[in-house]
Amino acid sequence: MRLRKFPITAPSGRQYEVTIERNYVCLGAYGLEFRVYRHEIRKQLFGRTRLACILVREESYWETDVEDVIPIVQKLIRDVEAQITRKEAREASYVAFTAWDGKITEEVST
Repeated sequence: MRLRKFPITAPSGRQYEVTIERNYVCLGAYGLEFRVYRHEIRKQLFGRTRLACILVREESYWETDVEDVIPIVQKLIRDVEAQITRKEAREASYVAFTAWDGKITEEVST
């Protein structure tokens, strides 16, 4: 069994593709593999472009442990979105550090 859903739109507006594949593991047991892809337009030689499908998250579960696949897919998408948000915040902190005058004006409690 192989299921595919595109587009799945996150609250941020980004679109993802999700595939769920059922695989035989051993002794009559099956596993479910969830894969989350992001589509991106890439430039090639001579000004051509192509659509690239990039794997951003992959999780495996025993089939007997999964009751409903929709909450699992939603969790995977939320995790990918959180990872992107952390990356954007980190990049913004680099710019802020460059613009910082180096003075500490208030105490930071840890």
